Amino acid sequence: MIFIKKNMKESFLEYTKYILDKVSFDKDLLKKEYSKSLKFLQLEEIIQLNNWIQGKGLQLQPILA
Repeated sequence: MIFIKKNMKESFLEYTKYILDKVSFDKDLLKKEYSKSLKFLQLEEIIQLNNWIQGKGLQLQPILA
């Protein structure tokens, strides 16, 4: 059961990255999708997402929920 939950969480993190990459052309939409993702991700995943955002050079101020 733990293995399944871990894969689901990793999948949501990867899905979030995919969505943010696709909407990165629109800063308002990017902020909206980022904010939505913070409701579902745990702190460790948010940190990973913020590192990914910085690495991609996306115009978004990472925050911790």
